[in-house]
Amino acid sequence: MNGKLHSETGAFSSDDMRAEILNPFVHKLELDNTYDKIKTAIFTVILLPFRVIVICYLIVTAWFLACIGLYGLSEEDLRRQPMTGWRRALKPLICFIGKMSYLAGGMAITIRGRQASRKEAPILVVAPHSSFLDSCIVYATKMSSVIVRKESMDNYVGKLINYTQPVYVWRDDPNSRQNTIKEIIERATSKEDWPQVWIGYP
Repeated sequence: MNGKLHSETGAFSSDDMRAEILNPFVHKLELDNTYDKIKTAIFTVILLPFRVIVICYLIVTAWFLACIGLYGLSEEDLRRQPMTGWRRALKPLICFIGKMSYLAGGMAITIRGRQASRKEAPILVVAPHSSFLDSCIVYATKMSSVIVRKESMDNYVGKLINYTQPVYVWRDDPNSRQNTIKEIIERATSKEDWPQVWIGYP
């Protein structure tokens, strides 16, 4: 069975072990009885659409708040100084909504320990940097600034990305790498209250 290692004799051979070892990258849904099949069908028809609607509502709400917070600010304003006042006060609310969207999708974000302050760690290294789920770290770290391609500014979630005051990378600029490193160092050593810079590894 999926997830179980068993033997009728109670002893395991190397062949048994090889046959029963699970591939962590593959999940087989085993519906062994009628109850499981009915339950899966009902939850797919009822729970899935409900979750999708809730997630969409939360994302649109967060996007709308980000639009309000960015109103009147240019890209140059975002790169010149950190947000203050009511614009900064919106960040905890957007973070809460973001975490709720993951919870609505069935993924609870558990935080253990204490996040280092900007004074202690102006740069946050997050690993492993692997998928779209990395975005939950942005919400969990109080909207730390991300390093993203300039093209990301133009898509639907661009407003949410801009609200983190990101460090943008211009892939078509041969000097972009040096400029990005320079901007990260400037933010990390600045006396102003910039958000922590979020660097994914590898």
